[in-house]
Amino acid sequence: MNNSSEGQKTRLSYLDLYKGIVIIFVIFTHYSHYFWNDRMRQIWLFPFWIDMAVPIFMVITGYVSALSFQKKIKKFYEAYNPRDIICKWLRFLIPFLIVFIPQSVALYLLSDEKFSVGGLLYNFISGGKGPGSYYFPIMIQVVLMMPLIWAAVRKFYIKGLAMCFAVNVFYEAFKRLIGMSEAVYRLLAFRYIFILAFGCYLYIKFSEKRKDNPVWIYIAGGLGVVYLILYKYVGLTPFITEQWTGTSVFAVLYILPIMYLLMKPNKLHCWFIELLGKASFNIFLVQMLFYWSVSAKIDSMLPGLALKAIGNIVICCALGVLFYKIENPITQKIIKAIKKK
Repeated sequence: MNNSSEGQKTRLSYLDLYKGIVIIFVIFTHYSHYFWNDRMRQIWLFPFWIDMAVPIFMVITGYVSALSFQKKIKKFYEAYNPRDIICKWLRFLIPFLIVFIPQSVALYLLSDEKFSVGGLLYNFISGGKGPGSYYFPIMIQVVLMMPLIWAAVRKFYIKGLAMCFAVNVFYEAFKRLIGMSEAVYRLLAFRYIFILAFGCYLYIKFSEKRKDNPVWIYIAGGLGVVYLILYKYVGLTPFITEQWTGTSVFAVLYILPIMYLLMKPNKLHCWFIELLGKASFNIFLVQMLFYWSVSAKIDSMLPGLALKAIGNIVICCALGVLFYKIENPITQKIIKAIKKK
């Protein structure tokens, strides 16, 4: 769902393809929370594919960010050019505000919630209402974090990736030590440091054709499988990753070999799914609003779980693509105007 593409000339179609597939996972997982119990999700192995949607987006974000930095940044401080940071923020902020403003108006007019500046500010900082609302504030933070993550992996390569893993684990332990609430934890991007770094690592490895042995990636993937089985199927609760355990720093080890194979440059192509990938952040915002407001009414008109799921996916994708087609040209014009100043 990252909006960090650098234009059509450098756009990698296979990345849009992956994002298009995974945004469907996002819609489906939020739909399934209403109709599928934990047992059904286990039977259909959701922890191993549906639940990995956001970590996959984070790998792609790390990869695309590294591509951009490698092409544009010669000295580290250039990555924190205020104009570039603002432009990257605007790619998320403008579409988010288009959804957030009418949602806030509806929230205060159509519900019992009383208006207050503090409440409005909190709703903005926490990403609005609806499933996955944490994603917008997470990505605002990621824009600031990526230069540091990229610099660590760029300079130290695998050692830099290991450093990011250690920082991620330390954060999980620190969070547990201070008793951080889940409401705060879900809004902080530190839990994705390692998986973002892995995206940077993959770009450097493939673009520079590094010859390091990938056997460690497969070992890590196996450990991730064991971790998910112990947590999701045996019922063990890890000590420091008791929150969002299914997508924690240990759980995402499972997707390392999968992303290693998928992210190798290739010619996979499907224009329709790629369009969903380009519009993935807009589709995400639409599904957030859809599940918050009208999904229950729509579902009541559709018979059967399968038809309900298809209906949810079609509505969110269609409206999201339309939203993207209208919003993206406006946002790009604003960004170009800022860059020309």
